[in-house]
Amino acid sequence: MKQLFSSLILLIALASAGFSQVASYGIIPYPRAAAIGSGYAGMVDDPGAVFFNPAGLAGIQGIEGTLSYQRPYGFSFFDDFAGSLVLPMNQYGTAALSVQNFSVNYAGNDLSAERVVGLSYGATLLKDIHSSLALGITGKWLYWKLGDSVPDASGTSVSFGQASTFGLDVGVQASLWRRTKVGASLVNVNNPTIGDPTPHDLPQIFRAGICYQPYPSVSSVIGAERVLGQDVEFGAGAEAWVFPELALRIGITSNPNRFTGGIGIHFHGLMIDYAYLTHPQLSGTHQVSVGMQMTTSFLDLAGLGSRGGGK
Repeated sequence: MKQLFSSLILLIALASAGFSQVASYGIIPYPRAAAIGSGYAGMVDDPGAVFFNPAGLAGIQGIEGTLSYQRPYGFSFFDDFAGSLVLPMNQYGTAALSVQNFSVNYAGNDLSAERVVGLSYGATLLKDIHSSLALGITGKWLYWKLGDSVPDASGTSVSFGQASTFGLDVGVQASLWRRTKVGASLVNVNNPTIGDPTPHDLPQIFRAGICYQPYPSVSSVIGAERVLGQDVEFGAGAEAWVFPELALRIGITSNPNRFTGGIGIHFHGLMIDYAYLTHPQLSGTHQVSVGMQMTTSFLDLAGLGSRGGGK
């Protein structure tokens, strides 16, 4: 029965992949965001911006990079890797590169592979002592490949095919009176399709969130996320830096009802983040990322800061 249940879950995952996000929608690729729930689109101020709201890149001053890994719901046949590299360019805004790879491997066979490679850019349009406004955009190449069939008597396998397309995400983030940030993003604004001869629409996803900081080391968020044609997911969470090197995070979401939590350890430029997500029917998901943080911009590191005007 256990093998039958695992196989059923696997078949459902593969069947739904053609109608979901490449890489699969519902798999949160960044532990900090996973730990605090759906309001992260308003709070985002780190490499996770490339996955949730590219406008958040505008507030990053130094080079940052991160790599994350998870096995969704604890299933051994799922693997999800994600990474991003943020390159601030002083007054010219911030660029970033991102990758994500979600694969399904069962009994030694590659059944499905989904990959996303993105290029993002965020910039501050308006800023004064009380408020700011930033915009961001992400262009991404999305690729999906299915495995081969079981070999026939002659040893010949049939490939189930592969396809790729281009997606576009946009985002906005505003800060108000230094303590409040509001953000929103729209995923796949160009309404891409994937597959031939039967194309599937990739979902258009709207995210919005509000972040309030009563103290510099404490943040609370509320937010919502909606896939076009589906119910809204609501969420709330909080992050507290109990020490300069240690953060505690907690969150809750609806549709499905999940509790989330995690920690962050940042020490001398090294960033380690962990999150755990419950699920009402399936096993929980452990997620971890390792990253680095520098205090210099990409142009300054390349020796082009003073030539381009610097900070």
